[in-house]
Amino acid sequence: MAFFRFLLVASVSLFCASQVVAQVANQGIVASESDPTLEGIETAEITPVRTESPRSTLQSLYNLRDDLETSLGAYWQQQNTTNAVRIAFVIDQIRALIDLSQVPLVTRREIGTETAFSLLDILGRVKAIDAAALPGPDDLDDQPTNGFRLPGTPLRLVEITEGDRAGEYLFSSETVSSAARFSAGLRTLPLRSSLPIISWGDMNRQLTGPWIPNARIAKLPGFLRHSVFDTPIWKIFFVILFSGATAVVLRIWHRLLVVTLTSDPVNVVRLRILSPIAIMVAMLWLGYVFSFQVNTTGRFFDLIQDCLVVVFFFAATWAFWAISRAFFETVIVDPRRTNRSLDDSFIRLVGQIIGFIGGVLILGYGAHELGVPVLSMIAGFGIGGCRVAFNCEIGNSTKSTVTLCP
Repeated sequence: MAFFRFLLVASVSLFCASQVVAQVANQGIVASESDPTLEGIETAEITPVRTESPRSTLQSLYNLRDDLETSLGAYWQQQNTTNAVRIAFVIDQIRALIDLSQVPLVTRREIGTETAFSLLDILGRVKAIDAAALPGPDDLDDQPTNGFRLPGTPLRLVEITEGDRAGEYLFSSETVSSAARFSAGLRTLPLRSSLPIISWGDMNRQLTGPWIPNARIAKLPGFLRHSVFDTPIWKIFFVILFSGATAVVLRIWHRLLVVTLTSDPVNVVRLRILSPIAIMVAMLWLGYVFSFQVNTTGRFFDLIQDCLVVVFFFAATWAFWAISRAFFETVIVDPRRTNRSLDDSFIRLVGQIIGFIGGVLILGYGAHELGVPVLSMIAGFGIGGCRVAFNCEIGNSTKSTVTLCP
């Protein structure tokens, strides 16, 4: 009986570990709305962003555009981490002015950035829109509730009615699709900007982190700076080579753990846990390098992020399976185990079942981050199964009652 209690505690612990792994992935690879590279920003440097009315939101966008131009100018003069973090912070603030609730979490950061630059391109090419012409906080009582369209554009500012940002006025969720199309149609118009750029979107594609000097990028052949899948060709080559080198290192690490370090079967099982953990750490590292240093963009960024998320959660599933197997193998060989009535094969079977269930939950969480509602489907199947079982039980009870009535 004590062993079964211990088994129950172990099962709960392993399940909690899977949730911790999923949360780590969510904070690392999956691009959340807050960027971990922004922790160095001082509070005094933060420009107040107000979204309590359409006028405040548009004026905040104008202020952030000016801050971004200043930050980019400083970064081009001195390419260091401090200036890069400042740019990332301002872009994050602009992203926060857009309703991205309908965008999958894994691509929310990149799609939000592309939409933000499309907004800047639009507002820098169309006839200047005065923020004072939009309703302010004191003018909203008698205004329509279906949003406020910016003159000469398809852009709308709408009030968020639910969630943590209820009551704020943001650019509507339709902006994600409409801004890119409208911006593409305005490319022939001149861009109003204090920077020597012709397009905010093109500037973003060529932008890199402090590890990659702009002087070296300028010396590359012209064809390498052309974009394929919304990303310069040289960045695609860099990502492929860097990923291949990382795969070789991980393969060597795995062989070193399994073959070189020990010949004890139990220890081999334990050491194999380090292989998927190394893969998970490598995916987090690659996500940082490709996103912040290389600055992949557009469709290529979406492809890379999806691949990193898939590999990360498969590695997390592998890690959970290896942890479960190592735990129960340790229980089997433990000399302090007094209850030998349980067969070793049965204990291994329990470990495999727990590892399988935990792996399915982790993969379901990863699919959920990619926008596939697997967790909802699993919950639906669970509720449906309980309903079927309940109906069958009612049917059996009815039959018994009918049989007893005569």
